[in-house]
Amino acid sequence: MMAFVLNREVHKMYLFYKSCPMSDGSTLVDYNVRNGGIISMHYLEKSGRPGIYFLGGGPPVKYNIGIDFDHERYQEQQVKTYPKPDLDYTYSQERMMVTVWRVEYEQEDSANGLNILKHMGSNSKCSAIFWEPAPYCDIDAIQSGKDMEISQHNTPSASTPSLCQDDTVVLSIAEFIPYLDDTLSHLGLPPKIAMQCIGYWLPRFFRIRDRGLHIGFRFVKSWNKYVPEVIVFQNGLGEEISPPHIFLVFGGVPPRANYDGTKAMAEAQNTDWIERLGLDVRKMQDKGSLRLIAWDGMEVPPAELKALYGWEL
Repeated sequence: MMAFVLNREVHKMYLFYKSCPMSDGSTLVDYNVRNGGIISMHYLEKSGRPGIYFLGGGPPVKYNIGIDFDHERYQEQQVKTYPKPDLDYTYSQERMMVTVWRVEYEQEDSANGLNILKHMGSNSKCSAIFWEPAPYCDIDAIQSGKDMEISQHNTPSASTPSLCQDDTVVLSIAEFIPYLDDTLSHLGLPPKIAMQCIGYWLPRFFRIRDRGLHIGFRFVKSWNKYVPEVIVFQNGLGEEISPPHIFLVFGGVPPRANYDGTKAMAEAQNTDWIERLGLDVRKMQDKGSLRLIAWDGMEVPPAELKALYGWEL
């Protein structure tokens, strides 16, 4: 399985199959990768763990994928995806690296495992949609007793995201967890996967709480006109689309004077992340080709998408 890492140089990202490094532009066939094979991805720098929107014209098949994100934790997931992805490197006019997933799907006439890797399907390119930033912003350096200062480094970035006063929700952990759950569901994550996301973040939430801080929360969109690292994929009509790249940013924030949880929650609910990010799953086109992979490589079940949004996959 090939992937991209925003703000990561190629020589700091390695893919291996059977302990053999995989070179640029190679396909699974070149390495005799068969169904059930495991490809691992290694970074020399710590990074996040992505969730990925897959767009493709064919039925998914099971494929084992191993990912080592930071040499400290290793995951081996059985993921429904499309075989024979190629790593495709292109450059923007600014000569900045852009890496994308190229997804090709199983053919109806496949006679054996290798055959499905040789055939070309409808090319679709995909992008990471959720990313855990590391490290997160230096919000803890705020002087005691003051509200959050607007960060001087507020340009969206995968490696150095930040919280700023204008668009940050600040809640105690008691109000924050149900708020995050509701927000993720509105952005397209079904309840089960949204709860997995929250469960993954709970240790950090509790560490923030135990330090006597509230949680500062923000989605960051990498706007194309500001950020050169734009991931582009093609839809079924051959048109190039630049989807939003969303970074979840959490930080410990000093509690504000006379904090009122009910009032803070009401103010938070007035923040329309869907409008700000431009991601409204209920209005997406070509719904029949949407498959959502999120958090631990788990695919949103088609039946669940149908129940939530009436989508027929």
